[in-house]
Amino acid sequence: MSENDKKPVVLHLTYELRRRKKEEVTSAVRNLIAQSEYFSTPYVVSLLRVPTFRERGIRKKEPNTLEVNSFGLPFGILLHYHLKCAHKLIQKAKNELNIAALPIEVIHAHKLTFEGVIGYEIAKKRNIPLILTIRQTDFGVLKHKKFYRPMYREIVEYSSAIIYLVPYVIKAFRKYWDEDFFENHIKNKLVFLPNIVDKEIHPPETDFEQGSLLTIVRMTKESVRRKKLKNLLQALKNIADKSFKLKIIGDGPYLKKVKQWVQTFELPGQVEFLGKVDNKLIDSYYRKAQAFVLPSKSESFGMVYAESLLNGTPILYAKNTGFDGLFEGVGVAVDPFDIQSIQSGLAKIIKENEYLRNQIRNLQREGAFEIFHPEKVREQYRKIINQIISGG
Repeated sequence: MSENDKKPVVLHLTYELRRRKKEEVTSAVRNLIAQSEYFSTPYVVSLLRVPTFRERGIRKKEPNTLEVNSFGLPFGILLHYHLKCAHKLIQKAKNELNIAALPIEVIHAHKLTFEGVIGYEIAKKRNIPLILTIRQTDFGVLKHKKFYRPMYREIVEYSSAIIYLVPYVIKAFRKYWDEDFFENHIKNKLVFLPNIVDKEIHPPETDFEQGSLLTIVRMTKESVRRKKLKNLLQALKNIADKSFKLKIIGDGPYLKKVKQWVQTFELPGQVEFLGKVDNKLIDSYYRKAQAFVLPSKSESFGMVYAESLLNGTPILYAKNTGFDGLFEGVGVAVDPFDIQSIQSGLAKIIKENEYLRNQIRNLQREGAFEIFHPEKVREQYRKIINQIISGG
């Protein structure tokens, strides 16, 4: 390989690869890093917040990956102090993976308000570019930790690119900065890069089950509440047409509570629990459903919505979050906090189902959903990194 053919060296900082209790972790960041291997040499710092000092530690999992467990209090208490402690652990890891000695050319921090703090310290010290990704989690910190905003202004100003996953992020992100700062230090750095959804495209089914609804929720207390599953069940109870049937995919410790809600709302004949379903079989459930319904109050992206569309099935989703604004005419947007809004949305998505399926079919033919394909995301990501390195 010639000097000109050398792959750029990218350091990824992420809290999105591991969970303490072996809970399911989204594959979005892992997939992106895997695609980057085609055109870069990725080094990964996989961070994990642990609630006790005895769990702190560092280890080299594989040649290019450093796992860092750092202590942190819940609810973002002393957030920046704990992030700086995590940074110190990374600096000390010279025997496992010596970050200081690596020929890093770009740093990608996969969330502004967490990894961005660490990435900024490393990038500034070494005078190298910094890429930030904006996710739903960032908005909670920006909203409730106002005293940290001056630091985040520095990080944003220093950054070379700011990746967003869906259009609503721009509007949500914009409100935390004054207009001059947004125009001068954010607007021209914004780059759209959706998550990878590696599934085949299937045209809408014609023999779907009439009135059949599908949702997918990991059955933990936090996830069930965020996905507004209780509101969805209440909305289903209020619909006079009892031919509506809801299938729920998902397992976990909160499943018993959800089953109690079904009994309370007198829905046992309308709700079917499928438990954990193999990924190879999930597509068939998407295609047999008349609609995929998930009024989640907050989503950085919403992988399940994309999977549903690739399988030709209309989606019910929440306004001003996740998938909202990415495509027109593919589903119904509702207020996740308003049961009447969800109820009306359920009726509408069935009533207008044929129209929505035709719209999805047209978008599939036009190649609109190709933006999720691994090769498309890889090429866009390569352009981002190469432009930053070349100063473009």
